[in-house]
Amino acid sequence: IDGVQHPLGKQPGGPIPRKIDGEWKPPEPIRKAFHRVMAGEGLSTPLQNHTLMGLIEEFLTDAAKSSLPKTVKWQKGFLDDFAARYPRLKPADIAPRHIRDWMSADRKRPWGQSTRRSAVSILKRLLNWAVENKLLKENPVKDFEREPAVARDRVLTVEERELILSFYPEGDAFRDFLVAMMESGCRPSEVMKVTAVDVRIEDSLWVIVGKTTRQTGKKRYVYLTKTLLERVRPVNPVFFPGRVFPDDGTFHVPFAEEPPWARSGGRRRTGRL
Repeated sequence: IDGVQHPLGKQPGGPIPRKIDGEWKPPEPIRKAFHRVMAGEGLSTPLQNHTLMGLIEEFLTDAAKSSLPKTVKWQKGFLDDFAARYPRLKPADIAPRHIRDWMSADRKRPWGQSTRRSAVSILKRLLNWAVENKLLKENPVKDFEREPAVARDRVLTVEERELILSFYPEGDAFRDFLVAMMESGCRPSEVMKVTAVDVRIEDSLWVIVGKTTRQTGKKRYVYLTKTLLERVRPVNPVFFPGRVFPDDGTFHVPFAEEPPWARSGGRRRTGRL
C-alpha cells in the first residue's frame, strides 16, 4: 500500500492456494489478516472481487472501533449465519428472496419477529456501510421492509409475582435478583451490572449506565423503593458482584466475583419458571 509491504503472516500448513471459479482462495488466517489491513487503511479490494465474508470482516473491524464488543459480537452472529447460508453469494447480488429464505430457515429455535427484525437491520447496515465506504455502488435491498417492532405490555398481577417468588426462598440470590427487577423496573441486564459504586444509599438511588448513555452521555437514575433499599444495604448485598462496604456515605469498589445469576444462569432459571 503506497509502496509499503504489509506481511499477512506465514503460509499455514495445508494445501497450496489455487484458483477456484477464476478467483484465488487464500487460507482463512491470511484472508482475515488482509481484510483487517484493508479496513485499517480505508482501502479495499476491487468491487468485483469482494466476497460476502470479506465485506463482513471489514465491516466488523470498522465497527469495533466505535461499538461495544458485545454489540460487534451480536452483529457478527447474524452476519456469519447469513454468509454461511450463501457462501458464494456476492454482496451486490443479494436479493429480497435471499433474505426471505434466511428468515424462514429451519432452526433449532425459530426466530421470533423481533429477532427477524434485528437480523434484517444488521444486514442492511452492512450494505449501507459498504455504500458509504464506496465498496458497493448501491444497497441491493435498500427497499426491503423490516417487520414492525413488537410491543410488549403484559403486566404481571400481584398473584403472579408472588407465585414466581415462591419458587425461591429468602436467602436465595436469585430471589433478590427478581425482587430488584420487580421493584426497580430495570431490565435483567441492568440489574446484573449494578455494583457497589453505583449505589447512593443516602439518596435511595442507583446511578447506572443505561440503554442510551453512550449516545447522550447521561446516566440513568433508578429510585429505590423501601423494599429494594432494604436489600441493597451493606447488611444484605446479595445481588452485587462483590461485597459492599459503607465508608462515610461512599462505597468501595467491589470484588470482581461472578454473581450466581450471570447471564446464562439467569436465562436458565427464568426459563424454568
